[in-house]
Amino acid sequence: PFADNSFDRALCAEVLEHVENDGLVIREFRRTLQTYGRLVVTVPNTNQKTSWVSTASMVLFDHVREGYPPDGLRRLMERHGFSILKQRMAGNLLGATAWEVSFRFLSLFEPLAARSVMEALTLPIFYAIAKLHLLANERAWSKWLLMEVSKVS
Repeated sequence: PFADNSFDRALCAEVLEHVENDGLVIREFRRTLQTYGRLVVTVPNTNQKTSWVSTASMVLFDHVREGYPPDGLRRLMERHGFSILKQRMAGNLLGATAWEVSFRFLSLFEPLAARSVMEALTLPIFYAIAKLHLLANERAWSKWLLMEVSKVS
């Protein structure tokens, strides 16, 4: 483990939805960040018009929860001694649909070796589709929640 107060910046990208004890993870970030150190967290947004997370994609990517609503992530961070600096949504219906289609498509391929080949073949197509979110970004359809927080003393 890292020493207390080791870092002035940290990134927790698409991790919290995969761990049972999210509070333990946040406490570890708090322990290793310097006072006023910053942490950027990204998680799937569950406060949207339609959930993009299917049972198949939760199993495929080992999610223990779908994600977080903005107020839920805010409460988690504040409960563990962080001050919210910024919060925003990213992605939209088109990007979420691209994710869902790719998850469903890839889940057809077993064993893992076959799925890995298909991921390599479909990733460029998926990436191009997902990037179209820049053309029509709607908050209500946002797939991801991004939050920047600061460790308070």
